[in-house]
Amino acid sequence: MNVVWPGVISTPGSDEFSKAHPEFSPADWIRSIPLGRIGAPEDIAEAVALLVSDRAKFITGANYRVDGGMTGAWRMCRKLASSARTGRDLMRYEEVWT
Repeated sequence: MNVVWPGVISTPGSDEFSKAHPEFSPADWIRSIPLGRIGAPEDIAEAVALLVSDRAKFITGANYRVDGGMTGAWRMCRKLASSARTGRDLMRYEEVWT
């Protein structure tokens, strides 16, 4: 069994959430995604299509994050924040996060 973990995906539900919670604007999400855009349902469908195809017949027990690099960016920011010892390190953290 494989797992697909979607990131921020544009759906009617996410649109409603953004309207109900303006503090989580799409622009804020986009800034946190290295590929620079919110995902589409088709992005997730492509990953699933690959995993159910014969091309993935020897792939099992894997977790796939389909999030435009967002998870990796967060991990890097946490690592930088936890190891920030100098002002230069903190400036680098700020550049990555914002």
